[in-house]
Amino acid sequence: MKFKHQLLTAVLALGLLLPAGSLSAQASYYRHTYVTRPTTVYRFIQGDCFADNRLGKRLHLKRGRSITLAAFYHMGKDGYMLHVKGHGRTVYYARTNSTHWFKY
Repeated sequence: MKFKHQLLTAVLALGLLLPAGSLSAQASYYRHTYVTRPTTVYRFIQGDCFADNRLGKRLHLKRGRSITLAAFYHMGKDGYMLHVKGHGRTVYYARTNSTHWFKY
């Protein structure tokens, strides 16, 4: 029982040291790529923490569209964070773990 209490205390202390809501920890880096299959992505609206994040308006990407993307993994939710050429710095989210819709 004492070990569980120490472990919980250590996890809570580590949680206080890490910045809440930072996407840079989950999305390692962006790579330039092209869409190979039509797909739908959603505007990513960041909240105070990942649980508060929302998905906004969707954007349909056609084959050949130029994007930059990064794999995204966070507590069972995975997909891709991406920027679409012509849409500025807006972050979009593709809700899939498939790699068949883009090609490097």
